[in-house]
Amino acid sequence: MKRFFRIVLACLLCPALLSGCKGPSADTSDSQAESSAFENSVPEGVIPGGDIFMEDPGPFAEDMAYSPGDHVENFRAELCDGTVVTLKTLLQDHELVMINVWATWCNPCVMELPVMNAAWEQYKDKVALVALSPYDDNEAVAQFRTENGLTLPMGADTIGADSLVQEGYPTTVLIDRFGTYVYYECGMILDEEEFFRMWEPFLGEDYTESRVVYSMSESRYTGEYCPEQQLNDALCPDGSITFRHPEDPALWPFMPQEDGIINTTEQQDGADAAVTATITATAGQVLALDYSIDLEPGMDYLSLSVNGEEVKGFTGTVQGSYAWEFPEDGTYEVMLLVTKDEVSSPEAGFCLLKKAALLSGEEAAAALAAVEETPHSLADIDMEVEFLTGGVKEIIITADSREVAQVLDGFTLWLVPSPDKTVRYRTLIGEELDAARAATGLDSDGVLHVCSLTEADETGYLCEGPLSCVEEGGYESTYLYLFPNTADMGLGRVMMLFVNEENVNYFVDMYMRDDNGNPFPGIHWEYADGTQPSTTDIAASTAPGYEIFMIDQDGQPVDGAMVNICTDDACSPVVLEGGYFSWDSDPCTYVIHVLAVPEGYSFDETAEYTMTGGALTIIIHRD
Repeated sequence: MKRFFRIVLACLLCPALLSGCKGPSADTSDSQAESSAFENSVPEGVIPGGDIFMEDPGPFAEDMAYSPGDHVENFRAELCDGTVVTLKTLLQDHELVMINVWATWCNPCVMELPVMNAAWEQYKDKVALVALSPYDDNEAVAQFRTENGLTLPMGADTIGADSLVQEGYPTTVLIDRFGTYVYYECGMILDEEEFFRMWEPFLGEDYTESRVVYSMSESRYTGEYCPEQQLNDALCPDGSITFRHPEDPALWPFMPQEDGIINTTEQQDGADAAVTATITATAGQVLALDYSIDLEPGMDYLSLSVNGEEVKGFTGTVQGSYAWEFPEDGTYEVMLLVTKDEVSSPEAGFCLLKKAALLSGEEAAAALAAVEETPHSLADIDMEVEFLTGGVKEIIITADSREVAQVLDGFTLWLVPSPDKTVRYRTLIGEELDAARAATGLDSDGVLHVCSLTEADETGYLCEGPLSCVEEGGYESTYLYLFPNTADMGLGRVMMLFVNEENVNYFVDMYMRDDNGNPFPGIHWEYADGTQPSTTDIAASTAPGYEIFMIDQDGQPVDGAMVNICTDDACSPVVLEGGYFSWDSDPCTYVIHVLAVPEGYSFDETAEYTMTGGALTIIIHRD
């Protein structure tokens, strides 16, 4: 595997780096805000609850790749106990179908199944569950099911379940009563309550249209609520605004204390706390707020939303004041929400709302004037970087192959010469961006530079960080990420920084090759101004990583074998092209199993290999 894709591989093989192997998370306030409802979730002409499957069931097409929001075609699964089920029949008797994709060699899968089984036993009248293994036949599944005392429906995969899988195993997919793929999760679940939270949003008579959910609230509030008069006495003593507790139990409350109200989620990751208010205001009036927060930058946020749209975010360890002006006469729904990310530090998450008020006249003007200005240098909503390190040049790689453009799509490449291996830059943002949401970061140190918390001059935000290079045991490039809004990392872009020409040559030589390892025809790089590189020397690699070799008894590489690479959380099968596979990641312990070998070879199906770094050679025998 090319190091160029190390971030993708880290997500695939080491889910702990990104809070398991979860789908994109949204900036959410409740189970409905975490989702997107859409009008065309059911095929045209189909009545919800009626016959939504018109074709005879069969396996998914080989090139099918389902994603959340798609309508799933009918399928026919033959289970290990001899029963046959279809998606259509399952939805006739249940409100929701859950498909779990697993394998007997996947340790996280094996750990998850008993918990899943116990949870399903309590919901099986409403939720149909089918656990399918793409790598085991029904005889092996039946034996596994008996030996582990499981009762849930299980079988070999006869539907092409990998069409539902986006990352590794175990994978869990939910299909609602309208046949819509509504939820996806990769990685083991070891808490029955998490299954309950996963299923509940799609059950009940109120579920009348498909709703795709990308992130599940980790917990629900079950404690007592204080009287709302106490809440308002602590937060808004002048009575100009009347706040209330959230109605949704997925939103935790704030509780009063001597100097304001505090979130009840301080030690509760993956949970949101909120207070809401309905405010009737005239144009020019101002909502003023005093606050004190200790929230992990880029992970946890206090946000102010008006009529469902976020107007301001706050993060970091900060205390201060903020004011927002109502643009016209009207009634406004206001929410103050603290979002704690699932991967944030449990030590952080404190949010004290000290005082809120609705101000008019001179008081309103003074509150607006006191809001600290942040640099906004760009005329539009874009986000750019100005390098403060001298001699920076943009790099262009070309070849007589469209694959190069596909590989480098979305990246810009830069030479950033620096004797001390440090890049210094200024981040510029536009008026439409919130400095508390905009951020940059380097993969070399893993630090997220949130603009509002970063040293600034009159035009932008000053950042620096280390540059990686092969000569010092690192990578040939450093990724610089630009995130206009950390609530949606998918909107960002990536710049590849090289500390010298030798590292550029290393990158081109190592990674600009086709699937057979041959250099792309006509491969060449130069600077964007047309200047040619001054050297063709290649940096000497001492970079650590993981490599798997598979050879036969004569030492010859075995092409096309498949191995399974597992962490404690998930497994990922990969193909050894030319008998070889490699990847780079942070230190991690991987367990390797051989899944399949080419015809004419044999292997020990019980063998297990552990890797903590370096190279692993697996010897199999030619028949």
